[in-house]
Amino acid sequence: MPPVLDARMGQHAGMYRPIDIDHLAPDPDEDREVKICISRARPDDRARDRHWRIVWSTKQTIEGANAYRVLQIVQERGWNIYTNWGPMTKYLDCSPGSGQLSNPCVSITTINLARRRILESIALCTPPVSPNSGGNSQDWVASVLAQAVGRGVISRQQMEAAIAKASQS
Repeated sequence: MPPVLDARMGQHAGMYRPIDIDHLAPDPDEDREVKICISRARPDDRARDRHWRIVWSTKQTIEGANAYRVLQIVQERGWNIYTNWGPMTKYLDCSPGSGQLSNPCVSITTINLARRRILESIALCTPPVSPNSGGNSQDWVASVLAQAVGRGVISRQQMEAAIAKASQS
């Protein structure tokens, strides 16, 4: 049975959009490496339980913190649904074991701003799966990347290699 999609993007009354700092760290008009980053809630997580998101760096501050453009679905506290808030820019700690963006990150490819904008539009329009359907963030990332292949943003080989490597991480 295919995963059930949420046409409202998981956004419901009483939910508030997270803070976006894209005005502080705009996406530069230059090539950037796009990655799948894998987060673990616990060291003993099974591979299927890990959270995936698509990210690329937009800016590094003097303090060393990195701003990343982030494409993901999240499960908000108190809600048994996934939510797609659309593309957002966040400061994330990339150090190993930070809890925010734990290693590993798997490279997909390096692309220009125009292609990243297409990737963002795909992510914005890709509804999250219902947790009750057995789907998760990994399925959502795979769906976004498959659509990116169809739109010529990345190659099928790049998508398959990144998903295979992320699945083993």
